Amino acid sequence: MEHFLKSDQAEDTTIHNMWTLAAITNGSESQIKEVLGMDIGDVLLACLNSKNYRLLIPTLKTIGNIFAGEDEDSQILLNTGIIGGLYHCLENEHHIVRKNAAWVYSNILAGTQDQVQEVFDFEYGIIIDKLIYLVHKDEKVEVIIQKKNE
Repeated sequence: MEHFLKSDQAEDTTIHNMWTLAAITNGSESQIKEVLGMDIGDVLLACLNSKNYRLLIPTLKTIGNIFAGEDEDSQILLNTGIIGGLYHCLENEHHIVRKNAAWVYSNILAGTQDQVQEVFDFEYGIIIDKLIYLVHKDEKVEVIIQKKNE
């Protein structure tokens, strides 16, 4: 699957592959480790640059599932620069993309002190400012953050 993900392919195929990864990473820690072992950080970053919400959603779910796992697995993904790659998803026109991006950041913010600090430090706190804005102004994002805190 690793080679298949990194090869040139039709966007619909990439979307299906990302949904498969989302399902796999929603499983056990060993499954998350197996996905991370495929060294797909660059693929995930490339998918985050898509303007197609149909690709962004499973990509965000995959990333969020990884960040919901063990801190050391999260750090592997953080080392790819994914924090900055996620930011533009908070400004996407589709509420479902914004909601999933906020969920991913909430999973990162549940990590280690250094991981939390990385989010706070990114471009002088722009992520935190945007998340706070979305909580107050975007009812779709507010719901997901409230549910996380319950």
